[in-house]
Amino acid sequence: MNVNSLNSNFYNKGHYQVGDQQYFSKFQAVMASKQTGHFPEWHFNNEIFGLQDWTQEPTESLWEIYRQRAQQLRDQYDYVILLYSGGSDSTNILQSFLFNNIPLDEVFCYGPFNGIDTNTQQVTTAAENLYREIDLVALPYLREMSKHYKFNVNMYDWTNDIINGFKDADWIWTDVSGRFDPRVIGKNKIFENSPNGMVQLEAGKKVCFIVGIDKPRIILKDGVFYSAFLDFYTGLGTGQKNQMEGKNWFGEELFYWSPDMPKLVIKQAHVMMQYFQNYPNKRYLVDRADLGSWKWSTQYFDLARLLMYPHWDSSTFQTIKPSRQTIIEVESWFINGNYDSKKYWLAGVQEAQKIIDPYWLTQDNDPRLVGSWSKWYKIGHI
Repeated sequence: MNVNSLNSNFYNKGHYQVGDQQYFSKFQAVMASKQTGHFPEWHFNNEIFGLQDWTQEPTESLWEIYRQRAQQLRDQYDYVILLYSGGSDSTNILQSFLFNNIPLDEVFCYGPFNGIDTNTQQVTTAAENLYREIDLVALPYLREMSKHYKFNVNMYDWTNDIINGFKDADWIWTDVSGRFDPRVIGKNKIFENSPNGMVQLEAGKKVCFIVGIDKPRIILKDGVFYSAFLDFYTGLGTGQKNQMEGKNWFGEELFYWSPDMPKLVIKQAHVMMQYFQNYPNKRYLVDRADLGSWKWSTQYFDLARLLMYPHWDSSTFQTIKPSRQTIIEVESWFINGNYDSKKYWLAGVQEAQKIIDPYWLTQDNDPRLVGSWSKWYKIGHI
């Protein structure tokens, strides 16, 4: 689907330029590139971020800018929903609203809650336990916060939607932007699973879902620090199905990577850069980090979590992040299950492997589209 048919909120999540055509879906862009020979370039709000002086650090504290961003969203929408996992990114957003007494209407948790057996599953920090952060971290924290602040809590169990969602291999053409894991079915249905949000929409109100995207990416190359955006993390990795079905009525807001407040990510980038300027023995974490996957990503993100989020409790239970993106550990309940629909999911993955140019597809046991970097923004020197 050509991105020009989408609302501006979708456009703010970036687009792929293939010749003179623009696409929201990376899968569609890669397929168009195969036909036209034009290389798909990812543009992430270049017209806004490209006008900023990234070498100048904003004077406000990170916490103050988080407050400003929360207030900006509150002023822009009538009903504000936070997609909440209990992780550091979304917890910092929750705190940015509540601790600054900025009303938040709804906190929205999602996952295959009926698909995982919490009674027999051993609780470890293994990646397949990612959704246990909901019952072990998110819900207890929300119960504590509800003693002091007023907000609705909504739980979307997407178990049956995933089980019943794969009916043929054509899902790769409708449900996918850049990922092929089973979660894309559930993620495409998130926005219609807030009953209160739907009531507000029917009343003509403006509703947004806030997504905790994402920690800053810092790259050190030839003595220069850059910041850039990686397309893996924008939006929910879903395709254009909602737009094809006329569900173009919600706002999906990236809290951190927003062109509406570019100074937020610029401030984050400077805080990260200053750390590496002061601790040269840690620069290996970002040295030429644009080349393929980040070898030291776990250590980098552990560090970023501590530097970015002033109220984060580092003792909070957190699982290891998934090491795969298609045969993903957190959906092992479905991937290893005996569901008839699983054959259609696999058929779609196999179809993608056949038709995608090998340049864009990893050649391993976890077939997925490779990442694309945005424009690089110079922020300083060693």
